[in-house]
Amino acid sequence: MITNERYFSLLSSGIERGSLPRLKVAMECIRADYVKGKVEQGHLDPKLVRMKSMGLMVSQGLVDVRGKDDLTPIMWACMVYRQMTLAGDHEGARAVDAIADWLLQEQASVGAQGGR
Repeated sequence: MITNERYFSLLSSGIERGSLPRLKVAMECIRADYVKGKVEQGHLDPKLVRMKSMGLMVSQGLVDVRGKDDLTPIMWACMVYRQMTLAGDHEGARAVDAIADWLLQEQASVGAQGGR
């Protein structure tokens, strides 16, 4: 489990705006930052990072990064979806549904338990 408020904030912003392209860009930036940090700390060989698959493997857990409230992006997407549905924002709900679909394709954990 990775807890990083900055990373979660970037992802939650894309979710709240209902912008899948923005979420994808944020995830790419987060993954690059995370891998760079691992290389700088000496935990990862810079030669291995040149392989895209290695970078993805090392950073796969970031799809479940948690914020200070112990929420994951998929949990946040579900909450935003519910809010939009209750508010009658069907277009926004569809956009967040597409985001949730993408998060699941990225292997987001639906069984993650927060601090509730």
